[in-house]
Amino acid sequence: MAVDIWRVLNPSSRSFSWLRPNGAAASRIDLVGLPVSWVPFAGSCDLLPCPFSDHCAVSLSVAVPQVLTRGPGVWKLNVSVLEEDDYVSLISSFWASWRVKKSDFVTVMDWWEVAKSKIKGLTNRAERLRNRRDLLVRLVSHLKGRVDGGHSDCVGPYQAALAELKQLDLVDAEGARVRARVRWKHRSESCITALRGSDNVVYTGAEGIQLPSCPMSLIESPLIGLYADDTSVIVTSNAVIVVAFATYKTFERGSCLKLNLDKCKGLWLGGWSGRDDLPLDLQWSCAWVRALGV
Repeated sequence: MAVDIWRVLNPSSRSFSWLRPNGAAASRIDLVGLPVSWVPFAGSCDLLPCPFSDHCAVSLSVAVPQVLTRGPGVWKLNVSVLEEDDYVSLISSFWASWRVKKSDFVTVMDWWEVAKSKIKGLTNRAERLRNRRDLLVRLVSHLKGRVDGGHSDCVGPYQAALAELKQLDLVDAEGARVRARVRWKHRSESCITALRGSDNVVYTGAEGIQLPSCPMSLIESPLIGLYADDTSVIVTSNAVIVVAFATYKTFERGSCLKLNLDKCKGLWLGGWSGRDDLPLDLQWSCAWVRALGV
């Protein structure tokens, strides 16, 4: 806690540090706050007239103690790091292991104070690494300009800085690869859960056809071929057409994707070649359709 040291040293005096030019008002609004523990070391505090301002200068004389007890200080988290996947992963990993260590401390407060200190250290290290990469990028750019200008003595430092930048980027790339695999795993599990439906039952009873070299196991289900973002389904009954598109609807709910029915086309084959009905309002044809693959 800090105190108004002028008032402490002058408990009964009246003075001002600001005066309105016409003399209609005056006030002591310029203060010096001194820690309570330093008050015994304060020698004097004076208000000195200043010809260049309507405020007085505040002069303080204090003999700073030789030994001071340092407090924890003030530390503010740079919240921009919360948008970085590497930092979030780092803190999440630390917290997963730290939260089970409460029993190692006498009180929860002791456990929490150490946790804050460790989070601060991890955050500072992450920021140093980020700043290190920014510095390397600028250094590489500068050295490249020197090399381009014919300074052959900069070739070595340029290649060394480039190699260090490469190592940092490789670490970032590996982290991004691992995080991408985790995200896709979670998303796949969500899709599978949605496809099974709320009653955990998968659509059954659909029949397909067999193509040359096609495993016999595929005959028990509709034959589906994938190519790029196109899907081809070969079925042998009206019911399976309905089942296939009902499955698409369930997939849409699980994946947040949308099937564009305006681009869906159907081709009647074999005994269905003469059909003129339009199941599901698709673009049906008895002649031909363009498909990327089956």
